[in-house]
Amino acid sequence: MLEVMAKSPQMFNPIPDNCKLFLPLWHDELRGGVFSSADDFRHVCTVTGTTWGSTGRTFNGSSAKIVIASNAAWQNLTSKSVIIWYKAPGFTGTYRQLYNGYFGTAPYGDEIWFRYDANWGRIQVKNTAGDAEYGEWTHVPDTWTMLSYSWNGTNIRFWKDVTELTGVLHGGVFGGTMACSTGGLMLGVLLATLWFGGIIGEVRVYNRALSQAEITSIYDETKFRFP
Repeated sequence: MLEVMAKSPQMFNPIPDNCKLFLPLWHDELRGGVFSSADDFRHVCTVTGTTWGSTGRTFNGSSAKIVIASNAAWQNLTSKSVIIWYKAPGFTGTYRQLYNGYFGTAPYGDEIWFRYDANWGRIQVKNTAGDAEYGEWTHVPDTWTMLSYSWNGTNIRFWKDVTELTGVLHGGVFGGTMACSTGGLMLGVLLATLWFGGIIGEVRVYNRALSQAEITSIYDETKFRFP
């Protein structure tokens, strides 16, 4: 009898040598309270309050988070890229934290704040040299979106899905380093105040700057999972 085996989450990692963190939160093997990331590093991830579903983890906007143990794989990098698939409701609010790499202690690491007030969105990233805040777009409630940034050591680029965000709100140069505190990474909250409410479907961290063509390719390869 032919035995059919389910794909392990590691089999979905497209570039193992460059993808330092891969979290397909929709995968059945990542549904527990503690699980390992689906990359070569097998980072330990600890869940508080999120619920698993076939498209990712749902965050309740008040207490849910995922903490990823600290690792040199993403610390003090000279270039970096982060990709996050998420879906958020519509409501009047301020910053909501998707990805947090510094836990509120110096030195700053990278972090992604998604800011949405009723009908618009904005992405902001910080590092040791300050912050870069890019783009505004119409926020469509409960619609899957892929946010990405790519940093080559000097300049940073942002994308919403495959569209590059070019409306610079706070500078265009993003020097310094992407330091990360010993606390590791966190999804869904910053400083116990900026709680994210919605679903995070997938997270990727690379140790190099991705190009427009690569962002487009990843979007095309993954969007079918997030209807």
